[in-house]
Amino acid sequence: KDYSGGYICIGGENSYALGNYRNTELEEILPVNMDLQGEKEIPKMLMTMVIDQSGSMSENATGSKTISGLDLAKQAAMSGVEQLRATDEVAVLAFDDKFNWVIQRKNADDIIQIQDDISTIGGGGGTSIYPAFQEACLQTIKSDAKIKHIILLTDGQDEYRQYDELIELVNQQNITVSTVAVGSEADYTLLEEIAERCGGRAYYTDIDTSIPRIFAQEVYLSTNTYLINEVFYPSVVSENEMITAVLDEGCPAISGYIAATAKQNAEVVLESDEGDPILSTWQYGLGRTVAWNSDGNNEWTAEFAGWENYPMLWSNIINYVISDTALGEDNFEIVKEGNTAKITYETKDYNEQTKVMAAVTDEEGNLKEVVLDAVKPGVFETTLDMNAVNVYSVNLRNMQDEEVIKNYNTAYANQYSEEYRFCESSADFETFLKQAGGKYITMEDDVWTTTKSKVKVKQSLTIPLLIFAVIVLLIDIFVRRFAIDMVYYIQKVCNICLAWLRKWIPSKKTQKTKKAKKIKQQPSVSENGEEEVRLEQAMPKQSKKQESEKIKKAKTVKNEEQQNSTLDMNQLLKKKRERE
Repeated sequence: KDYSGGYICIGGENSYALGNYRNTELEEILPVNMDLQGEKEIPKMLMTMVIDQSGSMSENATGSKTISGLDLAKQAAMSGVEQLRATDEVAVLAFDDKFNWVIQRKNADDIIQIQDDISTIGGGGGTSIYPAFQEACLQTIKSDAKIKHIILLTDGQDEYRQYDELIELVNQQNITVSTVAVGSEADYTLLEEIAERCGGRAYYTDIDTSIPRIFAQEVYLSTNTYLINEVFYPSVVSENEMITAVLDEGCPAISGYIAATAKQNAEVVLESDEGDPILSTWQYGLGRTVAWNSDGNNEWTAEFAGWENYPMLWSNIINYVISDTALGEDNFEIVKEGNTAKITYETKDYNEQTKVMAAVTDEEGNLKEVVLDAVKPGVFETTLDMNAVNVYSVNLRNMQDEEVIKNYNTAYANQYSEEYRFCESSADFETFLKQAGGKYITMEDDVWTTTKSKVKVKQSLTIPLLIFAVIVLLIDIFVRRFAIDMVYYIQKVCNICLAWLRKWIPSKKTQKTKKAKKIKQQPSVSENGEEEVRLEQAMPKQSKKQESEKIKKAKTVKNEEQQNSTLDMNQLLKKKRERE
């Protein structure tokens, strides 16, 4: 749509409406509608679903640990309801050894409510097929719908075999019946016989996940109008380059296709003998899409396999959807300028109404549309911010009155800045190394021998603080529970800690005090033989000059005391002689 790409859809038994593609993006872009409309529109239809809800259906489905067979059956019923139109009717009957109507026959105009009702089906007991099947047939007969179809699903069997009268009644009322046998325990022989005699289809599946697809297909197959199995020669409706030089001498027969309705603006190239499109195309956005309603695996196109022009047909189809991006005389370029990219487009095909736009999409799929400015006649420019390293897809459109006249596709890679790019010549880098006094590091150099420097990082304190808070909470609960006097114990612990600190880590003041008060005792002997104890008091630390003066003064005092002592002794001796 934005880059003029192409899309080709090939049919088959599981494609288009039968592949459950109605109301999807695929139907939106294709040139055909999945539903049949106009003269071939399907008349009113009644779809009656008979679902086994026995205990075995409540067991886990094959290959699943969480989804039961009943869950898949309910999903299948919901999927089938989605394919019905608002004018169609639907009825749902669940059974085990009994039966009950989950949804009585009603118009399918409220899909959500119908699906909610189907989701309420729960597991049950045994399996009794005939009473439920009979009830479904009797209620289906009462409808005025032109198409009446019953789908019977079960994974069990019962011993009752008298279905002849009921099948005869079904055929008289133009009711068709299809059956689905789930797993090896189902009575496939009986179910196959019922489907064959009632104009329907019999399915056997041991892969339970295929059940939803079966129900969706049955809505369309029951009309006998979507799956066309007949031999015909396609007719050329319009000349198109896809069939140029391919069908000049005709083509082989096709034996089947999926019916669809061409959209209003579509170009039908080939159609069937019933007027249904076989090969059709149309413009979607800037690109083209092609619908081939027959198959591509040679089941319906077996005769095409040996046709000499068959490869040319597909080559033409592929080339047709590929956009022509040749510039011709135009010029389109994208040049990087710093952190921006300059888009320049030059053309000779312009006038006052010319408008040039560019659709730019990055790798993540983000789309940005910009309008190029006309800087001079025929020259259009714009500048885009491209800071991130990325690959951009660019589609340029030359427009006249909102109609695209020309468009070109290209891609632009926004690379790393210049200093990070590889270059062929290393001369500049060698010059830089020489000027900076650096050197090359090669693969042989061990650059990891040095120890990595420590890097400070922030650490979350949430967990440690929570642990601390929990511990404090537990202590608080313990203290309150046993009425402990925490103040007493805290004081006692603090006193012990302070005493220990005083003992092992004394302060400087304490050291000075102890040093000042410390007295050294040194023994001395006087001249008369008596011991004298001289106490030397430790002096506080003073300057060298003061200490020197004190030492001199102490020596002077000592000398005087010694002289006085000598004089006293002489006087005593003199007095002693006089007495004698």
